[in-house]
Amino acid sequence: MSQRTPVKSRIKVCNKSVFHLQDKKADENELSMGLIKSAKRTGHLSLCNRGLGTVPPNVWKIDELVMDDTKEVDFSRSEQNSWWSCEPLKMLDLSSNVIKDISPNIKMLQELVTLKLHDNAIMALPSEISELKSLSNLSLDRNKLTELPIEFYKLTELRWLSISHNKLKKVAPDIGDLVMLTFLDLSYNKLENLPPGMGYLVRLIELNLSNNELAELPPDIVNLRDLKKFNISNNNLTMLPPLGELRKMEVLDANHNNIEELPDFYGCTALKEIYLANNYIKSISMEGNKLSFVRQDVIRGGTDRMMKICHVRETLSQLLLSSNSIESVPPEISCCTNLHYLDLGKNLITDLPMQLGDLKKLRELVISNNKLTKIPRCVYELESLEILLAAENQVTEINVSSDALANLRNLAVLDLTNNSIISVPPELGNFTHLRSLELMGNCFRQPRHAILAKGTATILSYLRDRIPT
Repeated sequence: MSQRTPVKSRIKVCNKSVFHLQDKKADENELSMGLIKSAKRTGHLSLCNRGLGTVPPNVWKIDELVMDDTKEVDFSRSEQNSWWSCEPLKMLDLSSNVIKDISPNIKMLQELVTLKLHDNAIMALPSEISELKSLSNLSLDRNKLTELPIEFYKLTELRWLSISHNKLKKVAPDIGDLVMLTFLDLSYNKLENLPPGMGYLVRLIELNLSNNELAELPPDIVNLRDLKKFNISNNNLTMLPPLGELRKMEVLDANHNNIEELPDFYGCTALKEIYLANNYIKSISMEGNKLSFVRQDVIRGGTDRMMKICHVRETLSQLLLSSNSIESVPPEISCCTNLHYLDLGKNLITDLPMQLGDLKKLRELVISNNKLTKIPRCVYELESLEILLAAENQVTEINVSSDALANLRNLAVLDLTNNSIISVPPELGNFTHLRSLELMGNCFRQPRHAILAKGTATILSYLRDRIPT
């Protein structure tokens, strides 16, 4: 019997932090001599993903350690290793461990600028953290924090703060003291309200409050005039305050709330993206905006005011109105002459206006899951169309005439799955520019399922062979 050639396993060893078996002594041993020397030379110390349940005490004292403490005295005049050129610790990475407590001795790291504590099991922070006067970047994501000590808000040099995926129920008004913040992430907590002090964070560029239990926003939120990205998705908001003062805001994500009416966006001249999926908005007016991307997945009801978007016709390139109860599309859609992508899927549409055919730059049209009995005539005027998704309707025929599908010379994807098509014209086989043709789930008997299952090339070949000569 021949011997098997040894094969290196592709299965990676589980991270230590997943199954923590180390005791305190083992944790201390993780801070090796080499790491200490490197930290004192560079000012950076990384103990991430080492299965630590506790922080080695010497971490907090690393700036005070002398060479005697490391049992490796070096009296050489090498500038690289000389004791007089040691750097104070400025970056400490303790992320991805199972640390539960942070010692009050953290106050000893006076020069610390960046502290990474994310992905641990920390339940509370010591009040002494406030003494880190140089701290600029702090990550606390994915821990078990239920509150922040009041002293925390004395970290007035913080620029970047992320505390997502914790169990915070409130934030103190003192958060307004963190006036240097440009990035703040409080997502995936249990916040029910925000303090008025939020309005003092006037340097914020990105604010993420998603996945909380917020029922309202403080009125002074509109003071955040440098804000560019604002995420308040997955909350319990029923309304938004007027946002016109947020003149630099480019992205607003308010998906998955209970919003019934939009505020006046007039003044939001930088606005490019709006996300309003899964709300209760019945009408929408976006006059005065310059949107290049608008997402409104759940806008239940009327479309008259909804289509007052002609003011953005020169910049609007993508419009998503899927998963609504829209029954008709107003002719004003034609004013969006630069649309490249239009999603009207999962609505109650029975036809489309002829004016939609004026969208000469449209490359992808989604009309799946509606009540269409035929492909609307206007679709055949879309000379740039490359993708047409019309599955899950009640379409009964495929029109391949010269003023219908044959006019769509750039069409590469055609999906007519699960309709009521009675027969497939053999001439469809001449549409060799089609890269994807989906016809499953219809009423016709030919081509059979076995042919359809072999893919587009086989289907087209089968149809061409049946063209009358």
